[in-house]
Amino acid sequence: MAALSSDSDSVKNLLVGTTSSPGILLQVSNIVDNALNSTGYFSTYTQSINSNINKLSTKISSANTELADYRAKLEKQFKNMESTVTSLQNAYSNFLNNVSSTSSTSSFGIDMSSSSPSVGISTSEKPSIGLNTSSTPSIGL
Repeated sequence: MAALSSDSDSVKNLLVGTTSSPGILLQVSNIVDNALNSTGYFSTYTQSINSNINKLSTKISSANTELADYRAKLEKQFKNMESTVTSLQNAYSNFLNNVSSTSSTSSFGIDMSSSSPSVGISTSEKPSIGLNTSSTPSIGL
């Protein structure tokens, strides 16, 4: 405050400046104007951030599309698997129905009437293996 009282013109020139020498306030004003203009720091920084946001938005959209495609692929595979399982269950059920609808001893010799099925050959003769006069072996049942 003493400088203002003793030499107010020098303080004014220091702050405001003269035509030949800009003062501190004018220099600060120029710095702020340069930072705020269309090619200044804040504008450039804002453009850079907006560019990054656009790039990230594009990546997110691409990832969402890939995710949706992958999900659709998995759903299709799951439906195919369910269809296959259902088909196999039906075939197994049909097989069991066919086995149980035949006599208690099937043509394959599987006895399904007991609690523990057994496998055997059901014939009236004892099996024999022999060779006939030709060179082809034969199995007699």
